[in-house]
Amino acid sequence: MKSFLKALLFVVIGAAAGAVVTGLLLDKFFRGYKAKLYAMDAAANVLLAHMLKDGNADIVLASAERGIVRDVLFVSDSDDLKNTLSADTLLNASKRFYVCTKTEIPSEIASIMNALPPVEMADCGVP
Repeated sequence: MKSFLKALLFVVIGAAAGAVVTGLLLDKFFRGYKAKLYAMDAAANVLLAHMLKDGNADIVLASAERGIVRDVLFVSDSDDLKNTLSADTLLNASKRFYVCTKTEIPSEIASIMNALPPVEMADCGVP
């Protein structure tokens, strides 16, 4: 009985130590990942500002509009993302963009946009 309790104690201590080490490693990994994402976002903002300052607004806008179509299709086709708050936010913001800027909805995403609740022009103020 005594050896069984010793073995059980070693298993419990080993499991706890393994959990702590795993937690610390995952924390370090996710902190590094978050820092990389932040740095990439900051760099993208700098590039965007540079392009706008250089008078390339038309290129930036065309790229962003292509990105809307790509992202709407991706989110709508992804089972993992389809029913998330982020997906709803993206889809509603996309529809708001098309309605408020009076931009024609691309045919690739028209059915997705038409299935969303309507956006009133009165709601088109500064977000």
